[in-house]
Amino acid sequence: MAPTVREEDDVSARVFIKVTPEKAFEAISDLARHPEWASHTITVEAAEAGPPRVGSHYTAVYRRGNPPHLLTVTELVPNERIVYHSATPQNIEIDFTMTVEPWGDGALVFRESSLTKTPLAMMPLKALFPVFRPKLEQKFLNRLKEKLEAA
Repeated sequence: MAPTVREEDDVSARVFIKVTPEKAFEAISDLARHPEWASHTITVEAAEAGPPRVGSHYTAVYRRGNPPHLLTVTELVPNERIVYHSATPQNIEIDFTMTVEPWGDGALVFRESSLTKTPLAMMPLKALFPVFRPKLEQKFLNRLKEKLEAA
């Protein structure tokens, strides 16, 4: 196995959505719905039926025929916060945290991604993560806002 570096590099974004915090949380906690607002083509499938809970597993496929990324819910506070861990076939690991807070007549939704494990051979990714990731996170949230407010 290739050597890896374990270190956290956090990137975050936020958006105001004119829906109830409960509606916002319902959407973000359903990982199988994330392709609706992802900035790239992806499919996400739950490994088990039912609502998400700590320990729930999902597979995410970015291109047909490629090995899936494994997603695991690591923290869940109903109507407030979900944290999930993504482990890629390339031995890259990212933690995603999504938080909802009431704000006026809607909800503030925060999304943070933390690169937690990178193979040494992919160290340029670690350097570029804070450069390209904020735009992807904001695009994700903007699409989420668009979809939820249109519903």
